[in-house]
Amino acid sequence: MVFNPERSKYLYYMTVETALDDEIITGDESQILSILAKSLDIDENTQNEIINSLKEGNDNYSFDFDVVETPGVGEASAYQSALIGALDDEVITEDEWALLDILRELMAIQPNQHSMIEQSIRSRILNLDENENLMNRLDRFLSRGL
Repeated sequence: MVFNPERSKYLYYMTVETALDDEIITGDESQILSILAKSLDIDENTQNEIINSLKEGNDNYSFDFDVVETPGVGEASAYQSALIGALDDEVITEDEWALLDILRELMAIQPNQHSMIEQSIRSRILNLDENENLMNRLDRFLSRGL
């Protein structure tokens, strides 16, 4: 869990903004946003306010960048949850790539942190004896580079 509520809102806001670049939130994007909101402890009302504000073109949010630019505790875990959500179905879409890219950038996930996240996901796949397709999707994701 992230302990800076303002940063959590900012991360969610920026991710929704990326999802709405094409003016629609796809099912895959919605799944990642839902997982992210839960990981960042964003309540449903705040989620709806942010989504509706951005859909309507009303920028009702202003953020104190001194507060929101400092990475928070638990962000790597939130990113890992979003990555697992993207890997969950058969295809990682370009929309999902975009959300993961913006999260990695905003959360300042460094290559060594990403390696630890990758190892954690690999361990989970092996320990839960999940199917080989999930491992293959992780490998395809990683082949794109950071």
